[in-house]
Amino acid sequence: MMKIKTFILSCLLAFIAIHANAYDYDFEVDGFKYLITSTADLTLEVAYGPNKDVITIPSTVVFNKRTFRVTGIGSKAFRKHENLTSVDMPSITYISSGGYDIGYNGYMGSFGGCSKLSHVNMPAVTSIGEFAFKNCKALASVSMPAATTIGDFAFEDCEALASVSMPAATSIGGYAFAYCKALASVSMPAATSIGYNAFAYCDALASVSMPAATSIDGEAFKNCKALASVSMPAATTIGHHAFEDCYALESVSMPAATTIGYNAFEDCYALESVSMPAATSIDGEAFKNCKALASVSMPAATWIGDAAFYDCDALASVSMPAATTIGYSAFCGCDALASISMPTAISIGKSAFAGCKALASVSMPAAKSIGEKAFGNCKALASVSMPAATSIGDDEFDGCDALASVSMPAATSIASAFYYCKSLSDIYVGAEPASCNSSSFAKVTYATATLHVPAGCTPKYKAADYWKNFAFISDDYDPTGIKCTEVDDVKIHTDNGYVQLNGLKAGERVTFYALDGRTLSTVTAHDGRVSYSAQPGQIVIVKYHSKSAKIFF
Repeated sequence: MMKIKTFILSCLLAFIAIHANAYDYDFEVDGFKYLITSTADLTLEVAYGPNKDVITIPSTVVFNKRTFRVTGIGSKAFRKHENLTSVDMPSITYISSGGYDIGYNGYMGSFGGCSKLSHVNMPAVTSIGEFAFKNCKALASVSMPAATTIGDFAFEDCEALASVSMPAATSIGGYAFAYCKALASVSMPAATSIGYNAFAYCDALASVSMPAATSIDGEAFKNCKALASVSMPAATTIGHHAFEDCYALESVSMPAATTIGYNAFEDCYALESVSMPAATSIDGEAFKNCKALASVSMPAATWIGDAAFYDCDALASVSMPAATTIGYSAFCGCDALASISMPTAISIGKSAFAGCKALASVSMPAAKSIGEKAFGNCKALASVSMPAATSIGDDEFDGCDALASVSMPAATSIASAFYYCKSLSDIYVGAEPASCNSSSFAKVTYATATLHVPAGCTPKYKAADYWKNFAFISDDYDPTGIKCTEVDDVKIHTDNGYVQLNGLKAGERVTFYALDGRTLSTVTAHDGRVSYSAQPGQIVIVKYHSKSAKIFF
């Protein structure tokens, strides 16, 4: 009975061994163990190679009177061959992805642990798998003229790798060349996609040529301390932290980029110029601490994220005519910023321009919402015009010691915005008094500043809480600032609550509408003119022979 059990156990072990071998490799020739990858095409993969110093992988192998082509390298083929120095594989087209190695307690690829490998010849390889050459510390140069795909971690930690030639590569995986400390230049003319951390911590990397790259993933070039200039004319997306801590980076040209990820250029202390005319979205902290950045022109940008240009000490000029949203602390601490024009900005975030010590003038005609301390400690700010702002928040102008003139005709509520602005001399408001509180203005402002209101509105302000405390109220303010204009040969003139149209056709009918569409009046032209009287602060639409105009009284 014992003999029968022993025989069965022996058979079972043999069966397991046979299938294990079948799974790992199919046959062995001259020390190479091969796995058949296609019986139809008679192609092989090197499952295990001999442990030698110098290896040449044959292009063909004869086994059982059949000639097989050797086209691939398996995931463990040369793993931990510590004496391997040189590999020549002229017919190999792919190198398989590696995996987790229990003995190594980490991920390894086909050549993982080959610490002395310094030379690799692979002219036909098109695909480099994950972890393929990771930690090959002695590998100094790589030529892959046919390679199109470089897998994740493929060359990570190849500390001696100084040059890479991959003219056909289109996709560079995550961490593909991360921590390649000696890598000085990269030319990848066909690369379209650069993966996450692909070149991160490449300390010597000074130049990058990737004219076809459209997507730069997060942290792709993070901490490349020697990288001085970047030209990526086709790149449309720049990922988060993509160039963070590139201390030597001086100029960036990305004319097609539409999206700049958060922290993309943070701490690029030497960055002086940025050309991104197509960028529509600048995420949070994108250019934070770019100390040398002097001017920014982003004509298409609509979204400026939180702290996007925080502490850009040299930033003196900003052109963002399309920006609608300015995030929290977006330009906070930009000491050199002297003027800002944001004609389409609707929302100004909390502390957006706080601490901009040189900021003397601000133009934001469309801004409706202005956050707390948005202009706090702007010591040079002398005048502010915000014709569309309805809500003026807490401490918005806290510490603006030089602020003398404020225009806010649309304001409906004013918090403690101007309490510390003791130099205020002229305040321009709309027809209806905004709600205020005891901290809206300082006592000295009530005593010395002139409150300018539209014609006929003085009684309202003299009766309104807090506004009635102003000693000087003048009804000389025209919120539009426009007395006369011309539309299609018809002159429109406003004065003292009246509008007059001249140059109309005899008998032509002119209709005046409220903003909600109600008809206010229809008037027939006499001697080519009509006139209409409105209440101060009222906005009406006037329509005549297919033309229309909006008028603020």
